[in-house]
Amino acid sequence: MEVTTREALEIAVSWLVPGFILSNTIRLLVPFIRWERQEAVLGYLAVGSLFATLRLIGFPIWLTGLVLPLAAGVVLGIVANYFREQVSHFLPLPSTAWDAAFWMRRKPCFVVIVLKDGTVIRGIYGRNSRASSDPDRRDLFLEGILTQDAKGRWRVDPYTIGLWIDGSQIVTIKFIVAKRGDENGERTTS
Repeated sequence: MEVTTREALEIAVSWLVPGFILSNTIRLLVPFIRWERQEAVLGYLAVGSLFATLRLIGFPIWLTGLVLPLAAGVVLGIVANYFREQVSHFLPLPSTAWDAAFWMRRKPCFVVIVLKDGTVIRGIYGRNSRASSDPDRRDLFLEGILTQDAKGRWRVDPYTIGLWIDGSQIVTIKFIVAKRGDENGERTTS
């Protein structure tokens, strides 16, 4: 039996492309999830076998090769984000403490960051904050910086729109739950 170019293309589309599309769609929505290369290829083939089965029973290739994997990836990504504070049984958890700490952050919180030179930064890690998921380049963007007023209250600095921090300079990060009424950065020290 000789495989033509068209048949080879159909095999690739039926087996590899759906898994690639589904996995990468999930990774776009849940950036801290990483698979090793061998795991990724096996995952592509495993997922692809499901879509290839649908292809064999008569579903059109455009549906099994593109639309269904994309839709499934979006749904799984949304579900993973919704339940990210709970243990995931269908997606691998982030592989490092850095990734897990920031991936599990659903609600805004206060952070106290200590740098190598002893500098202490107090800020807000919220919806507009970002943490790198690249293991070779860790960095952090805080959406708000806290300053202490004369009465000992911490308030969001109105003149700062954010702060970028080089991850290689961070020694520790403390996450503090924002209590009701703290959303504006108003907290009195004890």
